[in-house]
Amino acid sequence: MISGHAFNDKGPEELKVVTNNFLKVNLDLDINVKKVTKLAEKVYRIELDNEEDKEKVMRKKAKLRNFKEKKIYINEDLTKEEEEKQWQIRHRAKEERSRGKNVKIGYNKICINGTTWRWNRGLENRNVEH
Repeated sequence: MISGHAFNDKGPEELKVVTNNFLKVNLDLDINVKKVTKLAEKVYRIELDNEEDKEKVMRKKAKLRNFKEKKIYINEDLTKEEEEKQWQIRHRAKEERSRGKNVKIGYNKICINGTTWRWNRGLENRNVEH
């Protein structure tokens, strides 16, 4: 999912071409976009050929911080349940950072001062456990 950037397009095929060019120029990736769907103004769902290409995009998405005039984000296309999990993890990260700890977050995990904690899928109370 790409948000924050409006692609100039005249149809689905041109949108694929424009998105491919965007990824090539801004992330230095030469991958094939399978399908692009416009969800809202400046919000697009992108389907790639394989998981390997998706991982490449996710690893290089930090390069988009170079855009000073606008904020462009690339995120996973999550279900409501997955969004809730990630919210809980971000909330915990915010608390830990306020305590002065070094925190990094990822999909279903949080790393606090070098210790990785994964989402506990077995508990109903949605705790994060080591």
